[in-house]
Amino acid sequence: MIKITGAVTFFLFRIGQSYTDIAEISLYGTPGSRDGRFCDTSQYFDASSLICKSCPSNTIVDTRYKDGYGNYNHCRCAIGWRKTFNDCSGDKSGTCSPISCSNCGTSSFTDNSACVTCGSSTLGLDSSTLECSCSFPNQAIVETDQVGNYLPKKECVDCPAGSKVIITDSFIAGVQYYKDFYSCQRCPDPRMTMSYSNQVYSCSCPPEYTLVGVSSIGPQSCLLTTAASSFLLVQSKAVVVQYNGALLTKSISSQTMLHYFTAAAAACTSNNGPDGVAGCQTLANLCVLQLFDITSQACAAHLAIVAARGAGGYENGVINWVYQNPWLFFALPPAAGAAQPVCLSDAYRAYLYLATYKFLFTVAVYTMNGTFAGFQTVDTLFSYCGRSPPYTGLGGGSSSSTIYQILGYSAHSNFSCELNSLVGKQQLFYELYLYDRKTDKSVPVPVRIVNLQSGGVPVNSKYPKFLCDSSDIMVRRFFLADTISGIASTSSSSSSLQAIRYATYMNLEIALSKTIAGHIYPPVLTIYYNETIPPSTVPDEFEIVDITFNVDYTMNMDNFKATLITFFIIVMVFTGLLFFLRMYYWNMRNTRLSTNFTAGVDAGIVNAKSAFEFALLAMHTWVMAFFPFTVAVAWYFFLFFKIETSISILMPPQYHIYRSSSPYFLFTTNLHVMAFFQFAYVCVMVARQCNADLFFIDWEPARSRPDSAVKGGQTPQHVSVWRSILVANEWAEMQTLRKTNIKFTLFMLGFLMVAQDLQYNGTFYPVLSDKSPGEFNVLLRFANTTFFWLVLAYGQYVLKYLGYEQFVVEPPEQLFIDFCTIAKISVIVLDEKYHGYYLHCRSPHQYAEGTMSELVEMLHKEEAGLTSDRSLEGAPPDVQSFQIFLSGECRAAFDKVYVTLAGAEASATSVNESRARAAKARAGPGNKGSSLTGGVWLGQINFVPTDKVVRAWKELTVFLQEFIENNFGKPGLRRVIREPTYYEKLFYAGPNLTIPEQPSVFFTDRDLYYTTVMFLGREMDLLLLNILSYSLFDLWLNSTITSVLLCYLLDYSIAFVRRSWGQATISRKTLIDRRFLI
Repeated sequence: MIKITGAVTFFLFRIGQSYTDIAEISLYGTPGSRDGRFCDTSQYFDASSLICKSCPSNTIVDTRYKDGYGNYNHCRCAIGWRKTFNDCSGDKSGTCSPISCSNCGTSSFTDNSACVTCGSSTLGLDSSTLECSCSFPNQAIVETDQVGNYLPKKECVDCPAGSKVIITDSFIAGVQYYKDFYSCQRCPDPRMTMSYSNQVYSCSCPPEYTLVGVSSIGPQSCLLTTAASSFLLVQSKAVVVQYNGALLTKSISSQTMLHYFTAAAAACTSNNGPDGVAGCQTLANLCVLQLFDITSQACAAHLAIVAARGAGGYENGVINWVYQNPWLFFALPPAAGAAQPVCLSDAYRAYLYLATYKFLFTVAVYTMNGTFAGFQTVDTLFSYCGRSPPYTGLGGGSSSSTIYQILGYSAHSNFSCELNSLVGKQQLFYELYLYDRKTDKSVPVPVRIVNLQSGGVPVNSKYPKFLCDSSDIMVRRFFLADTISGIASTSSSSSSLQAIRYATYMNLEIALSKTIAGHIYPPVLTIYYNETIPPSTVPDEFEIVDITFNVDYTMNMDNFKATLITFFIIVMVFTGLLFFLRMYYWNMRNTRLSTNFTAGVDAGIVNAKSAFEFALLAMHTWVMAFFPFTVAVAWYFFLFFKIETSISILMPPQYHIYRSSSPYFLFTTNLHVMAFFQFAYVCVMVARQCNADLFFIDWEPARSRPDSAVKGGQTPQHVSVWRSILVANEWAEMQTLRKTNIKFTLFMLGFLMVAQDLQYNGTFYPVLSDKSPGEFNVLLRFANTTFFWLVLAYGQYVLKYLGYEQFVVEPPEQLFIDFCTIAKISVIVLDEKYHGYYLHCRSPHQYAEGTMSELVEMLHKEEAGLTSDRSLEGAPPDVQSFQIFLSGECRAAFDKVYVTLAGAEASATSVNESRARAAKARAGPGNKGSSLTGGVWLGQINFVPTDKVVRAWKELTVFLQEFIENNFGKPGLRRVIREPTYYEKLFYAGPNLTIPEQPSVFFTDRDLYYTTVMFLGREMDLLLLNILSYSLFDLWLNSTITSVLLCYLLDYSIAFVRRSWGQATISRKTLIDRRFLI
């Protein structure tokens, strides 16, 4: 077993048929704490064995050669030893050393090529190091002449004034120096003088100069006191950096600001050479680190220099870009109102085509000290921070998407970042450009820093109305992470990082020109910085932060909004007119003037009932008007955004869609309003359908059978109730029957959206054929799903209407009328007080009950035309369905008879409930009861009528039969039949029966609108609820599968309530025991 100190367990090897021992080898493959090295300074790293080894005797590590981690690669002969090369060509074992070292007895050259003695100018040989001695640190050893030839002996030479030999590794004036007996080294500033006292090196400036800079940050320098004096006076203010992040609010005296400010400001002000250019760039970087706060000393100094040099002209014809200074602000001084001309100037003059035009963004890169590091393409620059394994997929990095470079492809990316990875990286600054192929020039991209303040007040909003607001201050330079301005002094000799700034939100917005087709405005980059304490001082959960980078292709919506408002007003006017029209006809249908005979009949007075009805009509009218309007708007954007070949429409950015400032606010609000309005309307519709008055009129006469025991020889038989039970079952089955199959619709919708990837039609990508996953646009997603909803629903309807019900089977509503006619049972259903439907199903045959042969014979006679017409007397031929409008007198007479039945039903219901509770108590808590008792909700109690109820029901049946046959003599109790006009059918209007003493009116119902009292005739309202509920779930959850499931559950719940409650109503209204409703 071999164990070498380290961290990684190695492998199990198999050689031949035997196994070696498990080698638990610790590999030095991870940088340690020695500034990236993992071998000691006295060791070298053997790459073949992946371990650190000590050098053989008489050798030392060769400090001239290191690997990427700072480890020494091999050994060399020590000073005083001569190197000779060995011939190892015949060695097969690999143990032959390519070099060998032999003792010189004196010193040797530094490359160990030969032995050498010490000259007369030296102090002789140091026996401990075998090196020649000089008067260090004022003298240096030399072993070659000026052209590089070795001298016969090593000699000592005096160092020039101000320089010294470094005899021990030292950190001097911000620079790390290493021991070297062979050279004289100077301070970082040539004006400095290096001195050595008490074994300590130091650098000092001449009397007329001032030492500036912080050694822990970088090299110090000397400045003329006269040039630096004005900046030294404000240096204490210039070093203050204010942090206002969510996790950090404090002021820091920045060592970075202290190090750079005075030197940069003085150099930029007084020096016109390269140092002046570097100083101006550094001063600009300090202003950027202050987030362009014009009250900061760095920005104030920059602006003062720009203002002073502005009279001399501008660089590249750009105002505020002056000689030797970078261009930071778009306005001087930065002021409100300057942003609009910048954002709304046309940048491109060429007509652009979608999916073929690719943008090329570049950045000019600068280091902290003002050095221009060149240009580079943006690509994944903004995905600047990542995660360490095994979570690299959650972070940014070079593998991030760059699809945003294609015109029209908006892209939103979110990734997590380990703040540790930012610390220690080189501080870089960027200026963003967009390459213009038309002019072969780069267009500068304005930058909006959300954190930018003016007078302590933020001026740039995170989400501007369009590109930028009029009050915005636009700048040029930015950084992605700041890990240097937060360095503060912790003692007289050390400093530490106390704050980090990082770009947590970046948004690049590219907009179409409002005035010139095919042109775009200059893109605008918005950056928001967050500020926090360094990772080493926070818990682990705060070391991972979320970063957002969005690219939005958009357009100015002002013209569209103006047009939309115009159409909105038109739709509102239409909605208002339609509402008042519907309200008028509802009021006319439900208003009857009172007479002595009709005392208590509604007189059109506005009360709580009518107010509720008006509100319900208003909600439903809103949905009827605004649903097609909303769909039309969504389809408009979808059509021109997804199918266009040249750029004409782009979608607005999608942020905070529930805020009033969002361009999607009206859509999302209206979608919520329509969905809840329609849900409320359907709930009331279900309640009214379940509470509608339902009556079966059995026209079957009682047959007589021969009986010699009675006078006349005939005994009348009772009429069977089974025909009524069968009709009631058919009616119950039709309650939740629909024109379309919601299960099929939802299944196909899920299949098309998910399995066929058609849901990605709703992404921000402008090409319809591109089904790549991406962020969904709420308006496009609504347009996409609504289209398939309508195609699937109306496709089923058309196939059923034109195919199945034309050639295979008759519609269920017609089959029900035929069935009732054979059963000789008419149906009256009243959905309003004065309105309802009558199905005249009085068969022309004498009897409905009989044998199979009798039934077949009757059908053959009717088919041959040997019987009278099925229609009601006075009605057109073959019309059996009628829409009825009751007069006030008829309703009053009906109520007078019905009140007896209602009172008897109430008494019977109370008795049935008492029986059910008693039966349930006897069954015990663990027994759900039998079919004789049932449940206790949604009408589950079986209604068993009493004799009183039966007598009242017979009386009401006789009244209805007399009314249908028009046997009453009073005008108000009679009826007339007429055809409705197209206008009356379109607006659900009826005759004006508000004046007393008018007969009731029967409209012929050729379209079988009686199905409006069940789901079959309410397909449009139910389909609207399905679409709106699905769209709302999809908006909330952004998941097709979940939305399909929730939509189905909602539809199933409504159908369940309608079915259960409806069966209870049928049982109560027709006196048929619910146990017979299968």
